[in-house]
Amino acid sequence: MAVALALFAAVPYPHASAQSIYAQNKIVEMVQTPVAPRIDGVLDEEIWAGAAMVSDLHQMDPIEYSEPSEQSEFYLAYDQDALYVGARMRDSQPGRIAANILRQGANISNDDLLLVILDPYNNGREGYQRVDHIAGGLQSEVLDGRVIGLTLPAGDSVRLLYRASREVLREPFTIWDPDASSGEQPITIPAGEFTYAAPALYIQSESSRKLSGEMTYRRGGFYGGERNNIEVETTWFPTRHFRGFVSYGYNDIELPEGDFTLKLARVGLDIIFSNTLSWASLVQYDNGSETIGINSRLHWVPEAGREGFIVLNHNLLDLDRNDSFNSSLAGLSLKFSHTFRF
Repeated sequence: MAVALALFAAVPYPHASAQSIYAQNKIVEMVQTPVAPRIDGVLDEEIWAGAAMVSDLHQMDPIEYSEPSEQSEFYLAYDQDALYVGARMRDSQPGRIAANILRQGANISNDDLLLVILDPYNNGREGYQRVDHIAGGLQSEVLDGRVIGLTLPAGDSVRLLYRASREVLREPFTIWDPDASSGEQPITIPAGEFTYAAPALYIQSESSRKLSGEMTYRRGGFYGGERNNIEVETTWFPTRHFRGFVSYGYNDIELPEGDFTLKLARVGLDIIFSNTLSWASLVQYDNGSETIGINSRLHWVPEAGREGFIVLNHNLLDLDRNDSFNSSLAGLSLKFSHTFRF
């Protein structure tokens, strides 16, 4: 039941015609409140009764933009100092709510959570993001801001960005766990609260071109240490039915607990045969696990409420770290679903 509340809509990738119908900007007129609410998780104050409410929501999984299986309401208000967001998320099976302790860096979909994103520039890159665990307490808080920016007439842009982060680790987190054959020792960050910041240089070519690219260089604090980060991505988009990309990420990290370098390379290909049939493939390599992961998925949606998947997963592992990769995991799965409406 992971919920994302985006107060500013982004342009969707044209996978299906349903997106063009439902993925429109939602406009909400908020009310200024003279009295700030108590932040206690209880929506019984007068401010919430008069706050703007959003309830016409759509479900994203397993069927994009379908009617939600559970009812949720979000309440919005503001004063001179803050934006207030209240949420009432119902669950007909509360015993199945996932509220395990989140480990930093884990897939955020493992637990139920509320994600609030503020995107003042409506570009998906600069703004504020806060993740709250359903069991209570702050997990992650990130503020992205633009210091200065330049956009050329052709649409290419250069920006100087600044990111401030606050992270709460409820338990120690192993951030670097290389294969035993490497001889390197794991690096674990202790539990606690970490606040750090880093400036970044971001360069992007005009994204509507058939061939476009972007690059980010970031250097600054990271969990009590320092990180140098470079990310480069090139995208090829010759037609609305075909998209390919190549990306590379480099992280040189120095922490009080130890130093390490992480490299991540990805190659992806998306083919949109029609509004009902698509094929997405991804190949990924990282030097931490010395693994090449291959994921390929054929997705068929003959009509609303019915869909099928054919998914191939294959991992190749370099156990001896001699650039000789051998198959370590392979699997082919088929999934079909049908939604009954009453």
